[in-house]
Amino acid sequence: MNLFLLSKKSFLLVVGFCLTFSPDLFGVNYVKLSDGAKISLLTCSAGEELYSKFGHSALRVKDDSLKIDFVFNYGTFNFRTPNFYWKFMVGNLEYMLSVSRFENFIDNYDEEKRGVTESEIILDKNQKQELWDALVINSLPQNKFYRYDFFFDNCATRIRDIVLKEHDFDESKLEIGSDKSFRWYLHQYVDKSGWESQGIDLLLGRKTDEIASNGEKTFLPDYLLDFFLAEKISNNGITLLDNRINSGNGSFFSPLWLGFSILAFSILSFWLFCRHKKIHLVIDSILILSAGLLGVLLTFLWFFTKHTITQQNFNILWASPLLLVFLTLLLFEKKRIVGWFAIFNSSLVVLFYLSALFSVQEFPYMAYPISLALLLTHMKYIKR
Repeated sequence: MNLFLLSKKSFLLVVGFCLTFSPDLFGVNYVKLSDGAKISLLTCSAGEELYSKFGHSALRVKDDSLKIDFVFNYGTFNFRTPNFYWKFMVGNLEYMLSVSRFENFIDNYDEEKRGVTESEIILDKNQKQELWDALVINSLPQNKFYRYDFFFDNCATRIRDIVLKEHDFDESKLEIGSDKSFRWYLHQYVDKSGWESQGIDLLLGRKTDEIASNGEKTFLPDYLLDFFLAEKISNNGITLLDNRINSGNGSFFSPLWLGFSILAFSILSFWLFCRHKKIHLVIDSILILSAGLLGVLLTFLWFFTKHTITQQNFNILWASPLLLVFLTLLLFEKKRIVGWFAIFNSSLVVLFYLSALFSVQEFPYMAYPISLALLLTHMKYIKR
């Protein structure tokens, strides 16, 4: 799940450039920057797609006397990677540092109607040369790949680390705690009750609720820029593109609306059961099957991937994979065992509410009506 990547079209432009002008091919390893060279942080605004909602960061190196104007971009990957989607799912996809001409980079963001801000990094001549050399070495084929981690190793944090290394910065300042969680920072970019935010709260686990330090919050490009400005690592900069994507008003069919619709059907089904002692198995089966399959996904993301932020996800208490076992017993009419399973699954839902009460994790809004619907469904089989 990479939220800072270039679009496929952007990537192909970058790859085309790299194949023709990659640093190790034309020998920029040996270039000595002039006194007029500038290295700046490019901060790109949000795009329309989820992967681009949180913006993007890159470094620009410009030296007019040497005809150098390159963008170093840690946020690209190869769409032709073997088993691409599987590697993406399990968190084993390699990302890379790519190099492109600035004009290609800015044209792409203009076409996508995204803003770009440039802030020159404050370095002396020797520091600029050392940073340039480090970027060139990083971009070599044997060095440019790395395993992406959304919070701790992405296009913004890579820039933070390589710049601070050359800037003689007091890194103890990075450890100072902020008062906001990683999840809070994510919510600043998406509608908290919308599908994107609810999906984030559903799939990302307890680690997302940990407090981010001043250094850790720079995993977001806007906060990286703010950090550089606050610490006088870069200047105020200029706006290169003033485009902004209109986020719109969202969909009428919201996750919360879906949750309460499911709850309404469950209440109706429970009421009919109380009056006529009749089980509406179709309604119950759809709800249990859906929640059970979601539980399988949450289990996979917790235990079988390298994504650290999808671990310890206690949404699994209400969306449990054990619901599939319960449904199987239900369909085969194992009434006595079904009753005990209903009690056990109800206990998990109660434990979910206790987790929410004691702020173990922040859960999506839609989880509350859906989990209550599951509780009502289980109660029917306990009573029966």
